[in-house]
Amino acid sequence: MDDGTWSRTTGSVVLQVGALELLARYSMNSSRATSVLSSLHEFRTQESEQTGGKQWNWKYLRDQFYQKDLEGLYRKYDEKLRETLIYIYVSLLVIFSTVHIVLVIVYTYNQQIQWGSTCFSMGMYVLRITVPALSFCKCIYDPLKNRWYWMPILVTFILTADLVMSDVAVAIFTSFEGMLLRPAYSTMALLSVYIFLPMRNNFLAIILGVVVSVVYTFVFAFFTYYETPDVGLLVACEIIYLIGVNLMGVYFRLMNEIVTRRSFLDRRACVESTLRLKFVKDQEERLMLSILPEHIVSRVRQDIRNMFMNIRSPSQSHNMRSFSQLYVEEHENVSILYADVVNYTQISTTLSPLRMVELLNELFGRFDEASEEHDVLRIKFLGDCYYCVSGIPKPTQQHAKNCVDLGLEMIHIIKNVR
Repeated sequence: MDDGTWSRTTGSVVLQVGALELLARYSMNSSRATSVLSSLHEFRTQESEQTGGKQWNWKYLRDQFYQKDLEGLYRKYDEKLRETLIYIYVSLLVIFSTVHIVLVIVYTYNQQIQWGSTCFSMGMYVLRITVPALSFCKCIYDPLKNRWYWMPILVTFILTADLVMSDVAVAIFTSFEGMLLRPAYSTMALLSVYIFLPMRNNFLAIILGVVVSVVYTFVFAFFTYYETPDVGLLVACEIIYLIGVNLMGVYFRLMNEIVTRRSFLDRRACVESTLRLKFVKDQEERLMLSILPEHIVSRVRQDIRNMFMNIRSPSQSHNMRSFSQLYVEEHENVSILYADVVNYTQISTTLSPLRMVELLNELFGRFDEASEEHDVLRIKFLGDCYYCVSGIPKPTQQHAKNCVDLGLEMIHIIKNVR
């Protein structure tokens, strides 16, 4: 590198940039951005063709999550979705229980019914509302959920036991008073296990559903229909009904998991493509700024956008001669600084291409940092040449001094790199 880096003051400098080169570079930016989206679409199409529809297969989706190490992130995503279902469950339970209490009061108001069973029933309904409301109070549930991973399972068992026991307790209590009542919330209890409550493990959900069905079957056989002549037929019908509700719950749970996992993967692919597109745009933006001054780049970019708008417009003729447009600016009172590598050919023969690129990149990178400190604009570097100018785009009376100071610092940088 020539230590005699020199500076000269000139009356004007003319910056000329061929629009054709810039059009190619900017078109590359747009075409690559479009290619990212098209490649994402092609990837989805190829995945569908290669997997033969397996992208909607429950086992295939689970394997994909474990292979991509996404299971932990998916669990947090699923927990957020289940929190909404929990609040829906509590709201439905409050509504149903309130309506039930009102109907019981209206029905028994003028009836010759013992008020003991009525008060007991209303007490069970109030308990049924209170326990879920306390369980999902944010100040109680959220800290425990974050501390113990098995907290959702425990809450599921508590709420299911609360709903089932309060329901069958009314049927059992009234049966001793000669009133045979069928438990009213067997369907809701099973659906809550499979749909609303926060337990994620499918196997435990099925076990809990079977236990709930057995409890209700026991109540049907020994309390609700015990004194009826067709007790066996009625209990068999109830068993078939409970089996059907269980199967529907399992089916819904599996389908919901498939849809949720597929949606999660699609959202992830969308976010990933957006980040990749932004990364590519940022890279190419930095590339353009490393070649041209910023104020020139903004003008060229806007002109090319207008050119594309004209090309897309069917009502206007397209003049390809506009590609040869030059961007010319005249600036008074500026100083130009030029640096060249001495014996560049000899150096390039002694160093490997990779080492040579690394050396120039380190040297010119330090030059760029120094030029910013001294208010000097780097115009371009071509091979072993480094061009910069002071006084543009903002005029300054210190342009010559800035170039001299930068030249001295460049000499210091060269010695350090050597």
